Amino acid sequence: MDDHHSVSTAPVATNTSYVDTPLDERHLLRLRAFGSVHDVDAGRVLGRPGDPVVDFHVVISGEVAILIEDNGSVEVLATLGPGSFLG
Repeated sequence: MDDHHSVSTAPVATNTSYVDTPLDERHLLRLRAFGSVHDVDAGRVLGRPGDPVVDFHVVISGEVAILIEDNGSVEVLATLGPGSFLG
């Protein structure tokens, strides 16, 4: 897996959530007009439970893992690929 992934971000005002239905290329092109594309290093935390949500993230390439930490253990709730979004 690459050490960088592309994530497009745009401001939002909702609670953190994720949806497992990917956006198609037509939707991705329309969303680019409202945000910007950033390369994200592997392992970077995009947000934690309770953090204010200020961005809408769309995975352009690579993967984003949705994790839950409990008493020192980490569980993967979902893995989001290209076209998936959260925020």
